[in-house]
Amino acid sequence: MTRACELTPGGRIDRVVGAVPRTARPPEGDDPPPLPTLEWLGAHPAYLNVPTFSNARFRKAGATFPKAIHDVFFEIVTRGATNMILDMHENGSGSESNESILFSYLVEKPLHKYAAVNARGRHIAVTSLSGRTFETGVFEGDNVDQQRALANGRVTRRNTTPHGLMSRWKSFAPIFHGRFVVLAGGNTFSGGAELASMLRHTNRAVFVGEEVGGADGGNTSGYR
Repeated sequence: MTRACELTPGGRIDRVVGAVPRTARPPEGDDPPPLPTLEWLGAHPAYLNVPTFSNARFRKAGATFPKAIHDVFFEIVTRGATNMILDMHENGSGSESNESILFSYLVEKPLHKYAAVNARGRHIAVTSLSGRTFETGVFEGDNVDQQRALANGRVTRRNTTPHGLMSRWKSFAPIFHGRFVVLAGGNTFSGGAELASMLRHTNRAVFVGEEVGGADGGNTSGYR
């Protein structure tokens, strides 16, 4: 790393720091295993770590999120847990609706969680200052049919099953009715931040840690 310092007339020190080539940076660690892990901290307290909502990562592990989270809560409720720690502090989210599935095992009444979900279009292309164009489809395959076009060219989500603007349209079992704490932080992102907002607005949990990487009135979507 190179650094040049210069004292300005105002007494401020400016520093120019040279870029570090990507090849010289420490390697990024592998993603942790995607499956939720459950530990028992005694006869009744349970610790549940949910590291991701990514369907792609679950498929790679030969699993699905709905099945994995159902099995976890079946054990939690069957063994009579009265208190739980839900660790979300490294959950960067992944696939939409999985946060609602987890929510449905914690809150019995379905939640109308969105007023509306709008997008500029079904496809987005952005050109960088260097002239390179980045293109992507906005919606995953199972969400394409849930959109309808607006007069201004944007698209909006229909409020229809299986999710629409709801968490779920009916309650699911088993429901954990005990007390629980959510461990959260800046890496609790996108759907993880959305779940934190849903639990906050239903007064369902106590939060420990840091502010999540999203907003209280709605999530900050994307990949961190």
